[in-house]
Amino acid sequence: MREYFHFFGRGHETETPPASYQIECASGKVLVVTEKFGAIEIVISYCRAAVVDPWSISCIDPFRRASDVACTRSWAEPEKSDIVIYRRVRLHLAVEEPWMKMRS
Repeated sequence: MREYFHFFGRGHETETPPASYQIECASGKVLVVTEKFGAIEIVISYCRAAVVDPWSISCIDPFRRASDVACTRSWAEPEKSDIVIYRRVRLHLAVEEPWMKMRS
């Protein structure tokens, strides 16, 4: 996974123009939203587009990974609504995997 964009959090010096803009993935790619806790980086969500402004990141049509109890099958489970993030996160560009195409 390659870091694509670093959002420093609400009110911090994020390198964004004054207006908002949209980041969209090409076909076969997804954005992975991660948050760092000490030395550990946790995946918060996945999405195919995000709107960035100086105060937040809005994930468009976010989804998460769901698996069965035995962890033998995974699928993409859509979030109930768009996610708006105000804290420090990073966006990574990743290749779309087969489970990301399957919807529950």
